[in-house]
Amino acid sequence: MNDMLWDIDTYPEMFDEEENICFFKEVAADEILEVLKAFKKDKSLGTDGWIVEMFTHFFEIFKYDLLNMVESSNLLGIFILVLIPIYMDLWDI
Repeated sequence: MNDMLWDIDTYPEMFDEEENICFFKEVAADEILEVLKAFKKDKSLGTDGWIVEMFTHFFEIFKYDLLNMVESSNLLGIFILVLIPIYMDLWDI
């Protein structure tokens, strides 16, 4: 294992132990709704064309599926981070 982590000390610590624990705490439904409400209105969250208002309007129907999806990905260690520059047209990628 040390062979694999020989260079780890050269990287700065970005989070302390308390902040690291926050990454693995259970996500609440109101946190998901807060994130959905932060998106720009009349915009699709993905390529399916469903706008964010559909998710917020029908949140009570979707919330348990969304919670299960987030919790399942956390338990499996799957973390998805998507960074898309806002100046770039997605179809040009």
